[in-house]
Amino acid sequence: MLFIIFVITYQSVTKMRKILFICLLSLLSLSSARLCAQQLRITHLWSHTDLSFDLNRLYNYNIYENNRWGAGLILSTPLHYDTRYGTLFQNRFEASVYAGWGSGDHAWKYGVETSLVFPRNVFREITVGYHHDIEKVGAHSFQPYNLLNTFENSTYFSSRYSFVDKVFGGVSLDPDGPSKVSLSYSHSAEKLLFNNTGLIYPSIYPEEALRPRDFDEMDIQLRWGDYWIVDLLAGVSHLRHTQDESHGHLRAFMQYGRTFKIGKKAHRLSFLGQAGSTSGDATPIARRFDISGTGGSIYFFRNTLLTVRPNSFMADTYIEACAHFVTGKPLWDNAISSPKPFLQLNAVWGTLHQNGKLRGSVVLDMQQGSQASAATDHDMMLALIAPDKGLMEAAAGFEGLIHWGVLDIGAAAAYQFTPKKSLYYQDNFFNKFAVMFIATLVLDTES
Repeated sequence: MLFIIFVITYQSVTKMRKILFICLLSLLSLSSARLCAQQLRITHLWSHTDLSFDLNRLYNYNIYENNRWGAGLILSTPLHYDTRYGTLFQNRFEASVYAGWGSGDHAWKYGVETSLVFPRNVFREITVGYHHDIEKVGAHSFQPYNLLNTFENSTYFSSRYSFVDKVFGGVSLDPDGPSKVSLSYSHSAEKLLFNNTGLIYPSIYPEEALRPRDFDEMDIQLRWGDYWIVDLLAGVSHLRHTQDESHGHLRAFMQYGRTFKIGKKAHRLSFLGQAGSTSGDATPIARRFDISGTGGSIYFFRNTLLTVRPNSFMADTYIEACAHFVTGKPLWDNAISSPKPFLQLNAVWGTLHQNGKLRGSVVLDMQQGSQASAATDHDMMLALIAPDKGLMEAAAGFEGLIHWGVLDIGAAAAYQFTPKKSLYYQDNFFNKFAVMFIATLVLDTES
């Protein structure tokens, strides 16, 4: 059996989109000998050169682009095949190329990346590449997009992006022991795709495009074992076509994530915790932390705030944690239903910096990347709110509540707890409460 967990976005309800989605899943249900790590191999299995379709590039969704369609290729070939080692331990050349188009912004995105990989050396990999693409403002996730892992794809409900032209290069080290280190440098030109009145579509309305900001940045990432990640970013930025001087910024954040099996029934407890901080006033909005959620969605996502709407919170310093517990065995198991109860608890705290002090809200000049002054163009002011009094959220539900054809349907509910003195407190019960659905697709690939 091949189990694929997915969530269909609210834009995918028409008959044609359902047909396209089923066709895609039929393609993915080909024999597991050809389907590996979200890649569909083109070359023969016994060939030393692996050329594959990148299935994750076929489709994505977010509120800015709407439906994003695309294609990608991944190449891996040995520099010189050494018969003393297996395929995975050959020194090799790797390359990837992709292109995509969004139905909402009518803009093409593309990129190319090449690497030299030395799997038997401490000096593990050299990478260079170029991207002409959008990036989520305030992103702080180490989880890459995965077409089939939609429980984690909370970016479906993201709308604040920058258009980025980026050249980058880096190296990675894998010394003996649990640590892995990556160092990279990038130069990019970035245009925000939103302002205080809404979203901006320069591909459709070129006159609305904002000035680009140039970034030069160094990034160091340390992975310790399978659970810890620490990321340090240092850079300078300059608003092009202005007299604005270059401003330095720092950003650091860390993550701990782990899943525990409990008892003989194999209950699972998953935990994800993050903490981060920036250098404050001079940090551009794109390098701050967006700690909003997916409130308003009728679909359930893990590791996000289910009752907090997108674009609600931005922070310079934050702490966030999510614990998710699901039973190992269903309450009952028959042809109609096999429900597994689960519980989830989310908590977040964050603050903004202003003139060396901690604040619950600030007004940001998005062009300059600092607090607005009286001389600022008011069209570029954006009010930011941080959960400086804290916020907690409890959720509960059932996976596999109903079997319906190839679908397992589940349900969940969440409720938000916030202090009454906070700026973001809401009296209305329904603004703090959410009901969501969960869908699990079960495909049988046995011959």
